[in-house]
Amino acid sequence: MTTTTAATTEPTAPRHSGAVGGAVAVLALAGVVCFAAVVALSNAHTHRQSSGCRWIAVPWTNFAVAYGALAAAVLALVLHFAAARSARRRGGAPQGGGARALSVAGAVVAGLLLVPALVGVHATHSEASASAAHLGRSLCEGGSVPAAWGFAVGR
Repeated sequence: MTTTTAATTEPTAPRHSGAVGGAVAVLALAGVVCFAAVVALSNAHTHRQSSGCRWIAVPWTNFAVAYGALAAAVLALVLHFAAARSARRRGGAPQGGGARALSVAGAVVAGLLLVPALVGVHATHSEASASAAHLGRSLCEGGSVPAAWGFAVGR
């Protein structure tokens, strides 16, 4: 009489696939790219104002990119911590090997990006507020400097 024993496989601890780590890293990278674009767009707007000697409105793309950087950083952090928490609840490690390292690296980048992204949003709104207050006025030849300061044209 022969008995065959089925090979029993122990269930492995639940883990998230590399997709979570990759998504966190992509979101963090998107946030960095958006933040770089915020700086470039702000500089371009200032250059357009200076070359035209007029206050001009801040384009909506500046706001979209500034909020995009902030949203990407926040979403990367939320995804990283939600995936880790979900895996821990089921009794496993958050992720294994390279996927975990990629997710942690993305979360660190996103965490470091939060403050600059908030500053970018604030700077965009500040620039828009100043432009709206002086919209259409001259920016050159003392047009934005009050005469009370002694810098009026013709003195």
